[in-house]
Amino acid sequence: VRIVTQADLDATQKSVHAHATTAAKQKLTSAATGKKLLDDAIRTTVVSDEPSFKLGEVADTVKNTVTVKAEAIVFDETAARETIVRAMTKGVPSGQMLVLTSADPIKSSVSNIDWSVGKFTLENDVKTTLAAAVDRTALLKLLTGKSIRAAKTALSAQSGIEHATFTFRPGWFKRLPSRSSAIDLRFSQTDRR
Repeated sequence: VRIVTQADLDATQKSVHAHATTAAKQKLTSAATGKKLLDDAIRTTVVSDEPSFKLGEVADTVKNTVTVKAEAIVFDETAARETIVRAMTKGVPSGQMLVLTSADPIKSSVSNIDWSVGKFTLENDVKTTLAAAVDRTALLKLLTGKSIRAAKTALSAQSGIEHATFTFRPGWFKRLPSRSSAIDLRFSQTDRR
């Protein structure tokens, strides 16, 4: 048995508020399925705080009931990535292309949050490279109906292409399809660091 002091009240409130805020953030994060939620875009507010004790009372145990309001601004990460790539592509010099894959990280941070309308400024940091532009249509035309050896020879003569791998479905095919629409052409960037 002890008498409740201001230090007890402060410590209990601090602990309970921290726990309630963490729980609210976790709930928001799990509810944001399919959306991107940044820590900077979460706001929590203690709505009510009801301790079961008062300063100077005698208490064996103390209990505090806290209600926390949590708000978050989320965004569609895929749409944001597409917007970023479109914006970056506008500045790419003629004859080159932006090499940005889904594996390349885009670091995002939030600023200028306006909670009244649910808007914020999203600042992004992207690291990528430029490569010689590749004419997909011309490459597909070049590859259609060729054997693996002939296709590899034709690709090795192209500027900027260092290596080619072919996957066939079904696996017993040994020639590329005669229709370019049946060829799935994918590019990857070699890391030169």
